Amino acid sequence: MSTKLKNQSVVRQQLIEMLRAYPRLRSLSDEQVQELANKAECRLYKANEMVIKAGEQGAAFFFIIDGQARVIKEIEGDLKVVEHFQKGSLFGEQALLNNAPRNATIEVMVDSTLAVFNAETWQWLVKIPGIKEEFANLEKEYKKQAERTLPGIHKDEVVLIMAKRHMLAYIASLTTPLFILLIGLLISGLLSLLEIPFILPAGIALFLALAGAVYNYFEWQNDDFIVTSQRVIHIERVILHGEMREESPLTAIQDISINTHNWLTRLFDYHILTIQTAGVGNILFDGLKNTEEIKNIIFEQRTAAQQRVAASDTTAMRRALAQTMNWPIGPVESTIPLKENEEQAVEKSKFHIMPRLSIRKGDKIIWRKHPWVLLKNVWLQLLVLAGLFYLLIAGLVGFVPFSEQMNGPVFILLVVLIFFSFFWFSYGADDWRKDIYIVTNDRIIDIEGSPFDLGPEQRREGTFGVIQNITYKSPSYFTRVLNMGDVVIETAGTMDTFTFKQVYDYRGVQQEISKRLFAFKEQQRQKERAKGEKRFTQWLGEYHTMSGEVGEIEIKG
Repeated sequence: MSTKLKNQSVVRQQLIEMLRAYPRLRSLSDEQVQELANKAECRLYKANEMVIKAGEQGAAFFFIIDGQARVIKEIEGDLKVVEHFQKGSLFGEQALLNNAPRNATIEVMVDSTLAVFNAETWQWLVKIPGIKEEFANLEKEYKKQAERTLPGIHKDEVVLIMAKRHMLAYIASLTTPLFILLIGLLISGLLSLLEIPFILPAGIALFLALAGAVYNYFEWQNDDFIVTSQRVIHIERVILHGEMREESPLTAIQDISINTHNWLTRLFDYHILTIQTAGVGNILFDGLKNTEEIKNIIFEQRTAAQQRVAASDTTAMRRALAQTMNWPIGPVESTIPLKENEEQAVEKSKFHIMPRLSIRKGDKIIWRKHPWVLLKNVWLQLLVLAGLFYLLIAGLVGFVPFSEQMNGPVFILLVVLIFFSFFWFSYGADDWRKDIYIVTNDRIIDIEGSPFDLGPEQRREGTFGVIQNITYKSPSYFTRVLNMGDVVIETAGTMDTFTFKQVYDYRGVQQEISKRLFAFKEQQRQKERAKGEKRFTQWLGEYHTMSGEVGEIEIKG
C-alpha cells in the first residue's frame, strides 16, 4: 500500500514548480497553481504498486512528482503496455472527464512520488476557463500515442517517436528532375529558334521530371527513425531495390551528436543525428527535424530504462531481506504478467507436401532458406524430369516425337534416365534441406550439411551472451517482393558474424531473435541478481550470528 509522505510541505513546493511548467495548466495563475498544489496529497508508491485498476470508478487523478508509471490495457485478450508516463506527467483524468469507469490499469515501475487529487479538486479545476478543453486534447494525444506500434514490439515496450525525413530532403531530391526538365526546355527552345517546330524533347523531359518527382516523394517517405522505451531503430528502404534495418538498445547508447550540412539546413532545422553505441557502432539518420527534442527524449528514456533495472534489483533485494528476516512485509509484485507468450508448435505429422521453412520444437526454432533458393538448386533437374516423363508417356501411346509405341530398350533407357534424374533432383533438394539455422533460448546455430550425408557437416554455434546487434537487409526489389533477405547477427570479440542468408520473412526472423535475446539478457540479470541476493543473505545471517555472540559476551562480562 502507498504511504503518505511526512514532509508534505517540502514536496508540495517542488510540485508547485512542476505544475507551473505543465503545458496543460499554463492558463492557471500563480494563485490557482498554489491552491491546486495545496489540495494535493503526496504519497509514495512502491515499484510495481497498482495506482489505478481497470473497470473501477474514477475518484482521483494523479501527477508524477518523481518516478515512472505504465498503462496496461487488454487488447485482443492479451495484456499489453500501451504507454509510459515519466516525471512531470498527469494521468487518471479520463475517467473523471468522461464520467466513466477506468479503461486501463496503471502501476508504477519504480518507487514513485505521486500527487493525488480527489474528485472535488477535479470539479474545481475544470471550472477554470479552458482547462476542460486542454484535458480533452490531452486525451486525444494519449489515444494517438496508444495507437503507435510496429511489428515485433515487445509486450512491455512502447513506441515514442516515429519520425520521417525533413521536407527539405525531398526538395533537395528534386534537383535532378528539374535539371532534366530544364534541358528538355532548352533543346525545344533551340529547335524553335532554328524554326524547327519540335516540342517532343520538352514533353519527354516533362514526363521524366514528373516521374522522378513522384519516385523521389515515395522514396522520401520510405525511411523510418523509431524510438521506443527500449531501443532506437533505423529502417532504410530503397524503392525497387532493397531494405536494411539497424537498431540498438537504449542502454548501449553512449552519446548523440547533431550536425548540419550548411547554413541553409541549419536555418530550416534539417540535421544529421548520429547515435554512438557500445558494440553496435554508429546509427545515422540524415534529414531529421526537432533533433534536439529527439536527443533529449532518447537520453531521458535511457535514464528511465536504467532506473527500471535498478528498481528491479531493489525489489529482488527487498524480497530476499523479507524472506531472511521472516518479515510479513516484502516488495510489491506486479499485478500484471508481462512475459511474452511462448508459442509452442506440436508436430502433428511427419509428412509435408510443401517444404517447411520454419519448425518449432519446444524452445527451439529451425529456419531454412527461401524456396527460391531451392528452386535455383533444382530447376534444371525439374526441367529434365518433365521432359523425360513426357517422352515416356508419348512413347507408350505413340505420340510426338514417336510415330508408334516405343520398343523395350528405349523404354528401359527412359526409366533409367528418369531414375538418375530423380536422384539428381533429390540431391539438390536435400542440399537445400540440410542448410539450416537454429535458435534456442540461449544459442544460435548455423548448420551447413551435405546432401544424403555424403560429406562433412559444417556447424557453427554461439551463445546469446556474445550477440551485440541483430540487423537485416534485403538487397534488391526482387528479394523484397519474395520477402527474402539476410539476418545479420553481430557478435563481440573474435567470433565471426553469423548471417542467416536468404531466409523467408527476414523481418520476422530478426524480431524472433531480438525477443529471445531480450529475454536471455533479462534472465542473465536475474541470475546475477540471485547471486547477489545469496551473498547478501549470507552476510546478513553472519551479522546476526556475530551480533548474538557479542551480546552474550557482554552479558557474561
